[in-house]
Amino acid sequence: MCVDGKACELVLAFRKTVNEEKNVAMRGPQNPECIPRIALAIAMSPVARCIELTDSRLHNTGCRRLCAGLGASPLITRLNLANAGLEAESCAHLGAFLKTAPYMNILGLADNPLCDPRRDSADGARGIGALCDGIIAATSLEVVVLSKCRIGDRACIALARAIAGSRALRTLVLSENPIGDRGFETLALGVPHSTSLQRLDLDATSGAGKPRAVEALMEGVRASFSLNILNVTRVGAQEPRAIGSDANGKPHRVANYSLPLPAPSPVDADTTLLRLVAPLMGLVPVIARMIPQLEKLQVVVMHTLGAQPYPDIVRAVLAHPNAPLLVIK
Repeated sequence: MCVDGKACELVLAFRKTVNEEKNVAMRGPQNPECIPRIALAIAMSPVARCIELTDSRLHNTGCRRLCAGLGASPLITRLNLANAGLEAESCAHLGAFLKTAPYMNILGLADNPLCDPRRDSADGARGIGALCDGIIAATSLEVVVLSKCRIGDRACIALARAIAGSRALRTLVLSENPIGDRGFETLALGVPHSTSLQRLDLDATSGAGKPRAVEALMEGVRASFSLNILNVTRVGAQEPRAIGSDANGKPHRVANYSLPLPAPSPVDADTTLLRLVAPLMGLVPVIARMIPQLEKLQVVVMHTLGAQPYPDIVRAVLAHPNAPLLVIK
């Protein structure tokens, strides 16, 4: 169900409808006076499981009322509040809600000004800290999307703690945030201690201008038991030296695939690093079939050059028995 909800007159009719729907979505600019009451109606629904209030004017007041109502509806599995005008204050409400949400699986908070990186805001860092307390406590929360939330280096301390402390978190998206060298180094401290994180997305983060920052993150990734996808697209042009050697410190046996090439470089069973450069076009099915045969494969570096990663290749890497690290650049 998708509700426009532009006027307060819709609230009563919406309240009746939301009690009959499991998936509730409301998009587009909304009447700010209407939003908190509609949010509360959604929260009090006995059947709602997935809630989307994207591109709305929910703001901190609406988020507080929504989270208060969600406390009485523990069966919520998905909450998407992208571009809802949420700030640091909302993080505390969401963190408290997550502690009482045993079935929450996906939380989307993209495009909300949760921090003020211009001042490296202490309030923003405390807000992210409260949210991370909820992430750690949530026993089923697997995906958290915090892209374009103005998260800076200071808030990465709490995020590193969440990475290390959560036993359910599998995907953390931090793309398009002003995370710099200190933030990368801080995140690197949490990654080796995670037992669940499988994908860390740092696409288009503004920092990591110094190679040592990416080096530190890569060293953390190599020490991780679970992480197998690291997205550092548009984060520095150079590959960190840590990619250049295997787990024993020996140089990788490298094979390169890209177009145009007269022929791909030779690939043998001892290949440990496979480097792919887009566009691959007709090579995709060949590479996808070849990956399971590389018994010693440890790392796959995919240079997308702005394109989307190839799903067939990603699936082949994830299915490999060695669980090789997939680095997307």
